[in-house]
Amino acid sequence: MKTFKLWLGAVLAALFGLSAVGCAKGGADIGAQLKAMDEIHCPVPATHVDLDVSGSGRGEQLLRDRLNSVRGFLTEGAVCGSRVSVSAFSKSSAASKVLFDGDLEPRGATRRARERHTPKVVDAALDRIERDLRTAVRTLPAHGSDPIGALQTAADWKVQIGGKEPLRVVVLTDGIQTSMPNLDRGDLTTDAAAALGDTAVVPRLPAGTEITFGGLGKTANSSAPPAYIQSLKSFYLHVCQKADAARCAAVTTMAPEVAQ
Repeated sequence: MKTFKLWLGAVLAALFGLSAVGCAKGGADIGAQLKAMDEIHCPVPATHVDLDVSGSGRGEQLLRDRLNSVRGFLTEGAVCGSRVSVSAFSKSSAASKVLFDGDLEPRGATRRARERHTPKVVDAALDRIERDLRTAVRTLPAHGSDPIGALQTAADWKVQIGGKEPLRVVVLTDGIQTSMPNLDRGDLTTDAAAALGDTAVVPRLPAGTEITFGGLGKTANSSAPPAYIQSLKSFYLHVCQKADAARCAAVTTMAPEVAQ
């Protein structure tokens, strides 16, 4: 995970330009692409990414930013041969849609050969993800958001796929949870948020799980006030700690390094 922050910026800059509909596309110089992928260090955990598509998370730029983040995880999965799952959610874990679940398998007998085929494989997966994401935006309830519920979705997925590789959970959300406990309140302080996080109901996750809540405070129309964002960070760090995660991050960026 330490290397992820270092190579992601290079990956997004070197590999991808944005299409008209907003999904990142491959097509840059192959040398730059290969150099970016050389920064990926394997093995990596099985990764479950959950995208918040509640009403405040439906802006075009916000969806584009989240898709770009997903591209980084798909690229990592393709290079390292690790399983990746991508879902969308809104008011609860029941109000969710699977967008992708599988192993990306670029052709090639060597890592370099597989890397040469990785952009095309990732593009194909992203085309499907974007199409189904936009369906999710149209069909899932706009009112209500339950980022904590995404942890249960990830836990269920890991039980389903089995295996000994560790789990990494990435929830891309503005963090404004409206299910219990409700964080959609202007008087939320960091201490109150921490107390709510300590009382939140969280699922049992496998030992060694890494959790990131990314994009906190970033809504479709604006960014939340800094003091409120700090309260969101406090809440999700305490949720993460209650889940007994091995590594936790609660940050405003979309694809952060998981903090120690």
